Amino acid sequence: MIVGIYHRKLIFFSLLATLSFFAFNYRDNLLARQTIEADVDSVQADTIFASPQDNYNISAISGEYLLSIDLLENGSIKILNREIKEGIKPRKDYDELRYIVLDKKFEYYSKAKIVVNLPKPIIRLQEDPQIIAVHGATASGAKITEDGMAIEYYAKDVNPNSTVTIVGYFPKGYFKLPVTKVVSGGIESVSPIAWLSIITILVVVSAIILAFMSSKRKKGIPLDLKEATDVLPATIPPAVVSVLIEGRVGSRAIMATLIDLARRGFIDIYNRGSDFVIYKKETSAQQRATLLEFEEILLDKIFLPSQKIADSQDVEERASRHLFSRKIALTYLDIYKYASDLGFFAQPPARLHLKYRVFGILVFFVGLAGYILYALFGDEPKFLLLLWLVLIAEGMMIIKTAPLITNYTPMGRQSIVNWVRFRNFLSQNEPFRGSEDKFSEYLPYAVALGVESSWSARFIQANFILPKWYDAIVKIDSVEGFAKSLIPIIDYIADTFDVSSEPLVR
Repeated sequence: MIVGIYHRKLIFFSLLATLSFFAFNYRDNLLARQTIEADVDSVQADTIFASPQDNYNISAISGEYLLSIDLLENGSIKILNREIKEGIKPRKDYDELRYIVLDKKFEYYSKAKIVVNLPKPIIRLQEDPQIIAVHGATASGAKITEDGMAIEYYAKDVNPNSTVTIVGYFPKGYFKLPVTKVVSGGIESVSPIAWLSIITILVVVSAIILAFMSSKRKKGIPLDLKEATDVLPATIPPAVVSVLIEGRVGSRAIMATLIDLARRGFIDIYNRGSDFVIYKKETSAQQRATLLEFEEILLDKIFLPSQKIADSQDVEERASRHLFSRKIALTYLDIYKYASDLGFFAQPPARLHLKYRVFGILVFFVGLAGYILYALFGDEPKFLLLLWLVLIAEGMMIIKTAPLITNYTPMGRQSIVNWVRFRNFLSQNEPFRGSEDKFSEYLPYAVALGVESSWSARFIQANFILPKWYDAIVKIDSVEGFAKSLIPIIDYIADTFDVSSEPLVR
């Protein structure tokens, strides 16, 4: 039995939460950058950070401006005990300080001096410090103090429309930057050509994998046969027949199993009109010995250990007790195992489907991460976001297609031919001539093969006798009435359980 499904779910949800946190953590930075792009046309907008709300002028001389900035070892800026974490931005060859000091403050300063106090001495920067003064202001230069503990920036003629920005290029290793800032800086340093190359390769590779998967879908399976046979091809569980034809476990496998369990005397079903009740019958040890493992698990899912009766509310509560039902997952996996042990599949379908699903999930999250990162840090052109969306769509298509990929053995292919012929017999458009007991005997297989309506129609003219395992609040005296009464109940239970099963197993 395969175990260890739930920890994967935890990893996926944790990854999604991490990506969301990462995006929101940098949202303010993005909004600030976009605002400055609209206001400043002479400075590179992708390297600017929001300036303080106040100008923090500590000069005692009227008409002059003096600002003292403290650079912390973690790369943050501190002004009058206010810390601004976006201070230093990592680049490829250096760590950059680029900070708007004055931005249209509606005041005039004949002189402006900005002192940046450093966390430790420095002899020289990677490049000479710069002060950028635009819209009427004039830059007067910048220098490192003799003790190496500060950088002084000078400007003059700062008018109400001016913008003054200080720039410093620090050697790598001078600051101990947080990991998140290092990562974001590395991402921002990726060129548009590199982004285009990465996403193009990912999209093309995923498209090739998707095309390969599509070509493998039931390749060579002759599902359009016209021949029919009235002989049951093999005495195998109806659920396995459903897997053989569909290539995966679905709600029909559960529907067929429930009807088969009822026919074999393990459960009774009662239709109360707006509700239903399932009764767990008393059985002998000899009867219980005939139960397959997946049938036992399914019964345990419907009934609690001491429970003998279950209605629709019980089914819903049992299905919704967990986000995904482990028992239904184990039921599906055991059906796959049973079919594989019979030699129908070259590879266990559950493992094959899981492999492609995991790949699809990986593609989806890579696309999602790429979209978020490029939206936050990527340069133009923004149309590359469309390619990340294409990658996300490919991931979803791979996940959707994965359960349809099945690798049959020659024995499995021949068995499919035999069961397709039997399906053709069940769905023949003519009255059935033979024992009426065959209706109940073949009904689970008709459901598994998707032709229960056609099979029921063949008995419309027969003298219908309601099976002992089924009853309803209204009188049922025809096979048509029986099918309309039973199938919705079985379909509801199967769909409820199918939705609650593990997505990776489905």
